[in-house]
Amino acid sequence: MCGIVGYFGRAGNNLTRVLTAMSAIIYRAPDSTGIGVFGNDVEPVRTRKSLGSVYQLVDVLLRTPFYANQADDFTFFDLNNGMPLHERQRKLLTFEDLPLNLYEACLAKEAYLGFDELVRFNHGPFPRLTPGYPGRPTPLPSFTVKTKTDLRSLIDHLTNQYDLSFVVIQSLVRNTLSKVLARGQEEGLPADPSDVLDTLDRVMEGSFFKERLPAPTRLDYKWAPGGPQTEKALWRYLAKVSIEIPADYDRDGVRCVFRLLDAALLCRLAHCPALEEKLQAMLEETWPRKAPVQWRSLYRAEKSANVYGRAASSALAFLQQEELPPESKNAQIRN
Repeated sequence: MCGIVGYFGRAGNNLTRVLTAMSAIIYRAPDSTGIGVFGNDVEPVRTRKSLGSVYQLVDVLLRTPFYANQADDFTFFDLNNGMPLHERQRKLLTFEDLPLNLYEACLAKEAYLGFDELVRFNHGPFPRLTPGYPGRPTPLPSFTVKTKTDLRSLIDHLTNQYDLSFVVIQSLVRNTLSKVLARGQEEGLPADPSDVLDTLDRVMEGSFFKERLPAPTRLDYKWAPGGPQTEKALWRYLAKVSIEIPADYDRDGVRCVFRLLDAALLCRLAHCPALEEKLQAMLEETWPRKAPVQWRSLYRAEKSANVYGRAASSALAFLQQEELPPESKNAQIRN
């Protein structure tokens, strides 16, 4: 194999960082592409693979997301009857007898911690993650593109805010547009869908590299493939598209912490039953009631509600006390 990429660090989302690295070596023209990480108790080693380059791998991730829908894990008690996620957070925090001040403050300001804010140790005071911290309860934003300026702004925003490479962004826009073009064919699309997608690639690449696209002249026509109708069709149908960011690329602080805890602990539960017993014991030390709950059930409820509660806190405390090397423990104490 050639072009093997590995990453271990403080990126807000490890998946996007690996995809960016793979995009940087796309010139090697790989015949196959894949990615793997430690998963959770359901899928201890999580992999996705495809024939072709990162473009094809992104398509696979859109069809089979890397991270499971956390809302599907809410098995602790039934809160899936149409209740908004922020209300699920309130109910869970109340159940765990945790203060609601952080929840109320985040909800009022619509401001939630990103993972980058939790790991920037060298930039002054940083927020300390304590039980009761909620993650963002709303879906990731969607975007509409009507002009070349909108397209350039979208590329800049997804690059800077979500750590997405141009290759991944191009795949997202292309995949979404292709679905609309398929419906447009039934309506009598005035251009070939493949020509429209080729024009999208040309416009995006020109916008990304800030190259001025050549203007058409009578002597040397520079129209996109298929003629002037193709570019008109591109903007007509692109304006109908709502470009959504997949949950895989989320950089919400609490959600990313759960993903790291999954990779550090849950992937080992099936092979190490004693690990769950230790986590249960740590939870019971801080549980406010006489009758304890099952650690795994509460952890899944917290992950589903995207709120850092007592079960997640027990998992992180376990890692700090028993898994980290001595020098890391001392660093934690100093911080």
